[in-house]
Amino acid sequence: MSRRRLFMFIVGVACVFCCWVTSSTVALPVGRAYEMVSPTYKGGFGALSIEAVSPDGDSVAFYSPGAFAGAPSGATKLDYMAHREPNDWTTISEMTPSVLEPEFENRDVSSSLETILNLGKSGPNDEAAFQQGLETEFLLHQATLPNLTDDWTVAGFPLKTLAGKPIVLAYEGASGDFCHLFFSSVGEWEFEPELAALVPEALHATRQVYELDRGCGGVEPSLHLVALNAAHQPLSPSCKVDVGLEDYDSLASPSAYNAISGGGNEVFFTTCIKDDASDYQLFVRLSATTTLEVSKPMAETENCVTVVACKAAELRPSANFAGASEDGSEVFFTTAAALIGEDKDTSNDLYMATIGCPASRPECAMEEKTITGLSLVSRTVATSEPAEVQGVVRVAPDGSHVYFVAHGVLSANVNAEGIAPVKGADNLYVYDRTSARIDFVGDLCSGPERSGESDDLHCPNATATDSLLWFGNGAEAQTGGKSGQFLVFSTFAQLTGDDTDTAKDVYRYDAETGTLDRVSVGQDGYDADGNNSAYNSSIAPGHEGRSVREQYEMDNRAVTEDGSEIVFSTAERLSPDASNGRMNVYLWREGAGGVGEVSLVSSGSADGPDENAIISSDGSNIFFRTVQGLVPQDTDGEPDIYDARVNGGFPLPPAVREECSSDGCQGPLTNPMPLLVPGSVSQAPGENLSAPKKTVSKKRKPSATRKTAKRNKARRSSSGHNHSDGKRGRIKDGRS
Repeated sequence: MSRRRLFMFIVGVACVFCCWVTSSTVALPVGRAYEMVSPTYKGGFGALSIEAVSPDGDSVAFYSPGAFAGAPSGATKLDYMAHREPNDWTTISEMTPSVLEPEFENRDVSSSLETILNLGKSGPNDEAAFQQGLETEFLLHQATLPNLTDDWTVAGFPLKTLAGKPIVLAYEGASGDFCHLFFSSVGEWEFEPELAALVPEALHATRQVYELDRGCGGVEPSLHLVALNAAHQPLSPSCKVDVGLEDYDSLASPSAYNAISGGGNEVFFTTCIKDDASDYQLFVRLSATTTLEVSKPMAETENCVTVVACKAAELRPSANFAGASEDGSEVFFTTAAALIGEDKDTSNDLYMATIGCPASRPECAMEEKTITGLSLVSRTVATSEPAEVQGVVRVAPDGSHVYFVAHGVLSANVNAEGIAPVKGADNLYVYDRTSARIDFVGDLCSGPERSGESDDLHCPNATATDSLLWFGNGAEAQTGGKSGQFLVFSTFAQLTGDDTDTAKDVYRYDAETGTLDRVSVGQDGYDADGNNSAYNSSIAPGHEGRSVREQYEMDNRAVTEDGSEIVFSTAERLSPDASNGRMNVYLWREGAGGVGEVSLVSSGSADGPDENAIISSDGSNIFFRTVQGLVPQDTDGEPDIYDARVNGGFPLPPAVREECSSDGCQGPLTNPMPLLVPGSVSQAPGENLSAPKKTVSKKRKPSATRKTAKRNKARRSSSGHNHSDGKRGRIKDGRS
């Protein structure tokens, strides 16, 4: 081949790539480019979910069933971490080496995504560790270090039952830096608590919550119970303890949002205060030394926890934890008990309690803090009418705003659309802590049986309701900013005049201006400006808290910190570039004059749904999962994680040099011009393997003992997966 022909061939290839890049990024918002986050080689499998994104968008934890990047072969479920380098995304395995913990139980990441936390059991293999393991450890690993045995450290010390019985722990959460770790001891000993106890105080108490202080700041690691009275005994030995509110009341919205404060010094928990009682109250444990009853009348000024809770507490209706501020200074809860004189009825109300130093000691120590105030949030316009609070939608990270639903009329004003709250409807309100003001956001799709009207005027779809909006985890609602100034949520209700279809739409509410914007609109008004009743639009559900990963919305963030950008998903064709009729990812951006603009983020032509959309807090990164190859090296058709990144894209790597002959030896085979493509290459050509045909093996039928233990195992895995490494050997490494 002559040099001229060779040059023309290279130019032709370059043009193909240029055309490919142009066609694959045409739908992207201006200034963004695709980068492939997951590696091209994934053991023949795909990247199935994004587990966490770092605040700066430069690190992504994801899940794949394949074994690659140094992960143990034969493993069935593994976690990986991708880091952005100057010219590529690189991936390392973050699964605990099997020589340390063959039985995986729970996984979490620090708020910065710099540290991995693993809770697991030691033993000769996973089966033996699960059924017979006598020791459980929290292990820590710096996410940027190689996944080697020596790079994992024990948090505090190994945990064992006093009776020397097999141990099963349920992870309850942690402080953002993992200095304070919380868990409950469960397993086969539910009705024999003395066999599950880890400290003497728990020998005769049912399911308790423990704190492992791992000794940050040079103090000695320690282990102690959370729900203790001043006599250092369990508040009520026969009553289980929940961090926040989990399963005391199946009808209440479960929540653990900021139940563990960011620093870990405040822990809010619920428990009954009389043996075998069905009602329960809300408490806070301060710095592992003092317990305060939160859900008590302000008239009762004594601490009340010398032996038991305050007088008559066992006669009061239950208190349901709804959320707290990140610093632990405010806590919101619902109860039918009248705790202040302003509360004149017995319907469910929303309260806010403040925790701080008494006026006489403004610089008090943590353990000297007390309940300094109690406010009735759900005040009605007519004091004779009940508020009938249905549930709390979201609490702002700093406690400045709380969004909740109530059937009562709590605001005399109309909203920005000129609509007033309706008695008996699912009225969405926002409470401003600073001004103590309640504003009406909108009448959700309640259905005529709730609104009390013959027709629900704001809900043209008679079969749709929004009850899940206020029912804890799974509600498609998130706040933007520490103050929660913005609420982004989905609803079937037509809350603005430009919403004329019967499908579910995404909205943004601004608590400062009171304005409502429909987010799921068409690009430049396309598809009747998004009014197609055949397709719903959604955002990722907000979390109820508990794990650090969930607490900081690291795997589901849909709105930027300043509320100006929102990612959502729909199969509706909101852009002319969306041609596949499948779920696609869109970006709503507040433009000049507050007018919203919509752009397609995913390609709009994938053979499968583009999902798992997450936006970084500053909006510079939008991560999502797709089966479509959006960069040249992605050809296997398996799901991959992509980043639609502002100022993104990597240089195309040099072509692989092959052995030459004849005219081909007259010069090196190099690109005649620099090419920028929006992607990353992390494997040599030829290693982007298609998935092999998967054979489904019959699962081993678990023994009765294992099935019983599995049911009592951790109530939820912090990563959303119950990871198991399969049968792997363990080498004794001399650790005690």
